[in-house]
Amino acid sequence: MRSIQKRNFRVVVEPRDPGDFGFVRIGGQTISPNERERQCEKIASEIRHHVGGLPSYGNRGVSVEWDEFAVCRHCGADWTEPSELYNGGCCQEDNVDREQRGTAEAISPSPT
Repeated sequence: MRSIQKRNFRVVVEPRDPGDFGFVRIGGQTISPNERERQCEKIASEIRHHVGGLPSYGNRGVSVEWDEFAVCRHCGADWTEPSELYNGGCCQEDNVDREQRGTAEAISPSPT
């Protein structure tokens, strides 16, 4: 009979959302992924400095992790197509890139 066993325990700490000042929250605020990563690294450093019970070597015990998603490099829309080069026309720049690649492929001599 199958049973479920808990393993790989961890504590997850998430930074405040942009515009969350603790006592008041202002909606519509944004933050870049690079700034969010810097915030997380700062929190991780402070945890390492102030919290006991963590491994004493390297940065083990506290780490910054993230999920990766494919997005359009022009507009940031989620990538929905199997093609690595064209996202189904999610924005004007995506369509322009496709047209330019088509023109370049038509002009380029094919290898023989």
